[in-house]
Amino acid sequence: MNFSQYEFSVLKNTDFLITKRSILQKVTGAFDALSSQLSHHLAKSSVVLPANTRLTPKISKGENYRGLPYIVLDFPSLFSKDSLFMFRVIFLWGYAFSIEMLVSGDMLKEKADLLLEHAPKIRETLPFICISKTPWEYYYDDTIFKPCSELDKEAFRHIIENRDFVKLGARFPLEDYTVLDKEVRTRFSSLMSIIF
Repeated sequence: MNFSQYEFSVLKNTDFLITKRSILQKVTGAFDALSSQLSHHLAKSSVVLPANTRLTPKISKGENYRGLPYIVLDFPSLFSKDSLFMFRVIFLWGYAFSIEMLVSGDMLKEKADLLLEHAPKIRETLPFICISKTPWEYYYDDTIFKPCSELDKEAFRHIIENRDFVKLGARFPLEDYTVLDKEVRTRFSSLMSIIF
């Protein structure tokens, strides 16, 4: 076993892991509170979701997305062999918060016209579109997400009509954590009323 000086200083630092645990507990608590707010909003709204939509918020956590911790809130979500729909709030350690909507399969075919009809509002609400071959990438670099503003109407239509999935998102620097609740609620409300 051989440690660099930096590794050894980290190894001896107990404060870091205690602080990390505290931060992750705070983010999880904030996502839990946010899920209650979104659930309450949905219950009061006139939005009608498909029958098999999961209406129980799910918070997932891990330690190894590109080697770093993450927390994900999914609400609502629909997973079936033919369709996928998710509204997600994501925290990536050291990177950002993001809000994402993922649609694929029969749900995408069913909602494609709505996505195109309301494209200006959707692109304003979630200003990035995933161009990756997989929907399971979350970093906002130019190989994974492209600003919707760089796509004309026909390029946006081509993605909606020809991809196996459509994932749109908005990214917030970690410094914007104080406005995250409001941003999520506003964008959630707007998207749910458009899509459903």
